[in-house]
Amino acid sequence: MSIGAGVLNRRETRQAPTNQDADRYFKKALECAAVGEFTEAIDTLHYVTKSCPDHLQAWTAKAMLYRLVGNKKMAVLCAETAKHLIKTK
Repeated sequence: MSIGAGVLNRRETRQAPTNQDADRYFKKALECAAVGEFTEAIDTLHYVTKSCPDHLQAWTAKAMLYRLVGNKKMAVLCAETAKHLIKTK
């Protein structure tokens, strides 16, 4: 079984996550990325940014991962979102 397997189950995706949940999933996404499970990491980070749109680290990590998988358009969009968050804090 891979690290990312079952990171998000159906029940969790229907519940409103807390900031603590977002941090937990962010860490899990980094674990997935560390072992090359980039798609699982991106999916998990998407959950984080959807539930906590001001999670700067998640946007930055998404930008890097999208660049790694060759999706430059999404990498730029995520990087721009991260820059916007920095400017507004």
